[in-house]
Amino acid sequence: MRIIAKELFYVTGSAFLIYFIMEIFWQGIVLSYFNINWVLLLWVIIAILIILILDKKNGNK
Repeated sequence: MRIIAKELFYVTGSAFLIYFIMEIFWQGIVLSYFNINWVLLLWVIIAILIILILDKKNGNK
């Protein structure tokens, strides 16, 4: 579970960075199809899950 969450974290973080850079150079190329904020929200949720999983693994509550 932790490995899958970390991989999703890297993928969504990379996707957000690429979409953000594309949007800076070509206005509307990404936002005309979908909202980048959903990728950022997913990235934050996965980061929180990773923190909770690591905290659970260490035995802290």
